[in-house]
Amino acid sequence: MIGNPVAGSLQPLDFVHTVKEVPELQRFDCNIDSLIPDPILDSSNIRPQNWAQLVELIESSHGDYDGFVILHGTDTMVYSASALSFLPEGLGKPVFACYC
Repeated sequence: MIGNPVAGSLQPLDFVHTVKEVPELQRFDCNIDSLIPDPILDSSNIRPQNWAQLVELIESSHGDYDGFVILHGTDTMVYSASALSFLPEGLGKPVFACYC
């Protein structure tokens, strides 16, 4: 989530523009894609069914990427990181959960 100064509230961050917004990422020699779940949930609302959806997304995209980074709010990230360390079986690729 990111602050909207006009509305005075939080709104989902548009990760489509991540590379433009974080120019340091351009130093890496890699392709970066954003796969954004719909709807975007506040991390306080993440539930086990959302972990299952993330695993399905990772497994269905397995052949297209060398690794996965899950950007996650801090409220339930420790639970999601733990679940994502066990749920994808035999993945053989790194999955990182980072707070944002």
